[in-house]
Amino acid sequence: MRKSSIHKQARAGRGSALSVAIGRELRRRRVGAGLTQAALATPFTRAFVSAVEQGLAMPSIPALVLLTDRLDTPLEEFFQGVNEQMTGVYNPGHGYRQDPPPSRR
Repeated sequence: MRKSSIHKQARAGRGSALSVAIGRELRRRRVGAGLTQAALATPFTRAFVSAVEQGLAMPSIPALVLLTDRLDTPLEEFFQGVNEQMTGVYNPGHGYRQDPPPSRR
């Protein structure tokens, strides 16, 4: 059964978990590289980079390749970071306990 275009947009379009994760990872790497949005944007606009970082625009694969090249990051490594952004991790700081709480009697 084919999926509707509405379903595809909800899964990977503007504001989806995927576009937000891509935006967060792009911003994390851009800031880590000490670049401004304008410096990273060439040949695109600063507004495009801003929209991607906010999850409001989904870059094409060629656009993403150009951006990650400017960040000197292989695409595979970039998507590993995106995967980490989308994967929930439980640790002691978020309420997960290594040892069960003592039982009440």
